[in-house]
Amino acid sequence: MKKHPLTRVFFLSYGFLKIDYFSTSTKSNKMKKLTYLFLALLIVACSSDEGSEQQTFLEKYDNSVFECQNCPINSDYTSPLYIGFTPSDNFLYYTWNENSDDCHYIFEGDLNGLDDDWGIVTITNNTINNLTYTKTYSNGVENYSYSTNGTSLNLDIEWADGADDETSSFLYLSTELAVIDICN
Repeated sequence: MKKHPLTRVFFLSYGFLKIDYFSTSTKSNKMKKLTYLFLALLIVACSSDEGSEQQTFLEKYDNSVFECQNCPINSDYTSPLYIGFTPSDNFLYYTWNENSDDCHYIFEGDLNGLDDDWGIVTITNNTINNLTYTKTYSNGVENYSYSTNGTSLNLDIEWADGADDETSSFLYLSTELAVIDICN
């Protein structure tokens, strides 16, 4: 069998691969196109998806404000009428009145008596549609869990002092407000 002068043989670790280059052949043009197609698919498949990285809850809902639909107004600082989120140190803002001077915030760490709150806050989950944090007190741990589908927000709280493992749930709806609208 006579080898064509434009034939090249490449040796691989498992044997060899024979590739024929014929400049005028239709078979060669089809092979070149298939090779380019294969290389393009390989490049796309191996490239990183930098733009599609998952955002965290606090990044996705940065400057978003939700209004409570079933909160007892001004009854307890844990069930405010308006809440807003930012991915900053003060990640949660809350108030009972829109445009209020009575704005409060929560940050990760020791609250050290801020607004008569002595708990230590730790964010335990910050995924795209869920934010969970705990407040640790001397008598137990409270768990706050926010979950959303984009327009509504559910807040579930497991209270630390409840011997019956009391849980409260609140429903919030998205507003057109920004954090600066509720905390100025």
